[in-house]
Amino acid sequence: MRGNAAPAARPGGVLALGNPDLGNPRYNLAFAAVEAQTVAHELPASRALLGKSATETAFREYASSFRYVHVASHGEFDPDAPLKSALLLAPDAQNDGALTVGELPPWLSTVDVILLAVPDDAISGVAAALATAGLVRPAQTVLHLSGALGRDALAPLAPCGAALGSLHPLQSLSDPATAPQRLTGAIAAVEGDEHAVVVAAALARGLGMEPVAVPAPSKPVYHAPAVVAATFLVTLAATAQRLFVRAGLPPDGATRALTALMQGALDNVHAAGPAAALTGPVARGDVETIRRHLAALEGADADLYRALSRAALALSDLDAERRQAVARVLDGAGSG
Repeated sequence: MRGNAAPAARPGGVLALGNPDLGNPRYNLAFAAVEAQTVAHELPASRALLGKSATETAFREYASSFRYVHVASHGEFDPDAPLKSALLLAPDAQNDGALTVGELPPWLSTVDVILLAVPDDAISGVAAALATAGLVRPAQTVLHLSGALGRDALAPLAPCGAALGSLHPLQSLSDPATAPQRLTGAIAAVEGDEHAVVVAAALARGLGMEPVAVPAPSKPVYHAPAVVAATFLVTLAATAQRLFVRAGLPPDGATRALTALMQGALDNVHAAGPAAALTGPVARGDVETIRRHLAALEGADADLYRALSRAALALSDLDAERRQAVARVLDGAGSG
């Protein structure tokens, strides 16, 4: 992301490049095209370049004419030679499409904010590459988007004097077309140097989010429940769908059944909190039903059922006797 201190110096808008044609169907990113179109739609005087038009040549020619640049594509990270790491754009007669760190345009050193939207394991390497290339200046702010890592992931850039920090939108975003709406009202964790926090908070508010300060040492604890609430929810949905189909429901019917059930549970949590929303055989102390479920499940499914049932048991308000009976069944002992 790029932005200038003097907006009038450029026409404004965003240049969005999405799903560049890399000559191999395996690298097709359908959502990336939607993402670029959505981003370009958000600001006037913007332009989206997709597929064969999203070339390295176009990037070099047009990027400096826009206030923001957004690229949705693949990249290649070389940990042994960071300057050879590349953003992959469509090739043409003028350029091969691999825009390496060493080839980044000089205007990168004049932007206000640099966002590193890369996998967590690549953040420090990309930061080191930017530092080696000398493209980061003291007046700039560099933010990464990791939920689990803090400012220290950008440590290679510390000698550059830039403000360093992180901005993490606490939202599940799988479809770029609906992402702007989903961000509205979401929490955004911010941390880092004082000025980086100010910039991150301003960006969050500009996207309709509520910035919340989360100290770097607390970020793994903050991010783990986010994975439980979002990633594991999807994993549970996939498990439930598979078991519904095994029970005889058609796949589309299984999807409708589980989404209605999960939405009802989430509505109850929203209305009354997790403890009051707890239902099912563990909450009721139905030992024999739990036993039947375990007899019907095998391997990893039975292990998952036991693990989640133990968590539900800890949340329940069963009396001591029923609680012990449920625990014995989950442990594979006794009839209760």
